Amino acid sequence: ADVNNADVDGEWTFVNNMDGSGKITHQRADNSRFEWAYDRGTAESNNGLGGDTDVIGTLGSRDAGNSGPVYVDHDWCASYCYDLANYGSFENIPSGWWPIEYPVEECDCSQ
Repeated sequence: ADVNNADVDGEWTFVNNMDGSGKITHQRADNSRFEWAYDRGTAESNNGLGGDTDVIGTLGSRDAGNSGPVYVDHDWCASYCYDLANYGSFENIPSGWWPIEYPVEECDCSQ
């Protein structure tokens, strides 16, 4: 099982902090990432003798955990960024130059 933050489209993970807390993480297909804090609570019953001290755990509200695009340095990104700079936008690049098997949205051309 993956115990790191989700970093693949459609992936869900549980990150265990080994202290009763953790987080659930998810990456959507658009590379946005979300996480939910988790606390398991306690289970400290006194064997049916009363004095039940169990505490219900919590699942926090959704937070944007590193949401936004995830940039990957593919070996072809430099070529795509060159084309993007020369044509001004993806829509202006000649059709077919960057087919769908090249996830150009993962390239950071801001540099």
